[in-house]
Amino acid sequence: MTIGQRIKKLMEQKGLSTRKLGAAIGVSGVTVHQWVTDKAKPRETALANLSAYFGVPAGWILFGEDAPLAGSSIDDGEFITIPLLSQCAGCGNMSLPQEMRGVQMLKITREWFRQRAAFFTSFRNLHIVVAAGDSMEPTIKDGDFVIIDSGQKDLRADAIYSLYYGGGIYLKRVQRHPNGHILLISDNARYSPMELAEQDTINIVGRVVLAFNAHKV
Repeated sequence: MTIGQRIKKLMEQKGLSTRKLGAAIGVSGVTVHQWVTDKAKPRETALANLSAYFGVPAGWILFGEDAPLAGSSIDDGEFITIPLLSQCAGCGNMSLPQEMRGVQMLKITREWFRQRAAFFTSFRNLHIVVAAGDSMEPTIKDGDFVIIDSGQKDLRADAIYSLYYGGGIYLKRVQRHPNGHILLISDNARYSPMELAEQDTINIVGRVVLAFNAHKV
């Protein structure tokens, strides 16, 4: 199976056209068509967007089943190693600190995580996202890294989620109204909520279950 065939398979599973996928990850439908017909390969940024949007390792898109599972946590029974999913998730004005750009994975004990995290579906569904911007302050600050659970994609509770919207990945508090509308809320009062008419206009990457603050002292 080629790169194009793997991307096409992911699109078919979600019922996406080339135009819809392009709009979701910030490229043109023509570009997506070139990928699925193997006339071009997604570049680094587009590959990262595809990986996060579909919730699959970038290595699988490029190499298939033989690729290392870079997008899955490793659980050896005592320790879990949680990989980086995205270098930054927009929280308003984005300016990822230099010291946070080296975060690639986190190794912690299972017990330590259980004592601190909210409900999560599986250790293998855990991923790191580095926050950039100030719209989720004071809860999540610029440069914090958060752990998301990609097994929690349904909006069954008012919580903070990592999501794709308008071609970018964001961290927002998400609420679903009885009328079906989706509200994206920033904890920083300087940012107004965004109301979306249909849930299909966003793609939930996962629910935030733990946040770490990193700053110089």
